[in-house]
Amino acid sequence: MQVKINGKAEEISGGTILDLLQAKKIEPQMVAVEVNDTMMDRNHLATTRLNDGDRGAVLPSACDGDNEEDDDDHRTEPISTFEELVYREGDGIEVSLLWNRGDDALSVLVVDRKRDEQFELRVAGHEAMNAFHHPFAYATSRRTEPQPTRLSARKP
Repeated sequence: MQVKINGKAEEISGGTILDLLQAKKIEPQMVAVEVNDTMMDRNHLATTRLNDGDRGAVLPSACDGDNEEDDDDHRTEPISTFEELVYREGDGIEVSLLWNRGDDALSVLVVDRKRDEQFELRVAGHEAMNAFHHPFAYATSRRTEPQPTRLSARKP
């Protein structure tokens, strides 16, 4: 069957969300999982079956559950490394969900090509997919007006 994970089509043999994570060698306690716009409870990963055409995202969790405060001491990636987890575009608007490996933070970057502007919202893991799908409403609900910057003013 075919599913879309983090925006990329993948052929899988079926099974549960936990089966998929294990096949990818991903520790379930290290990620948050969203399927068809619904954040999944970790207690249901082993019982929730994936279906043909499902869309999902596997996001780094803000908490890995071990309560270790010195996790940052073991990082080997550069501090400014960003990874694009999910991307979408339409009508001149580009939206990316980004993970900053350096500080383990998630943000939604919105680029408006027609207006030559962009803005970024820092988001919590449990809010990431909602903010990704509805960044303007998310910004309004936080009672913060997006502060766009001109793309042409940025250095290449």
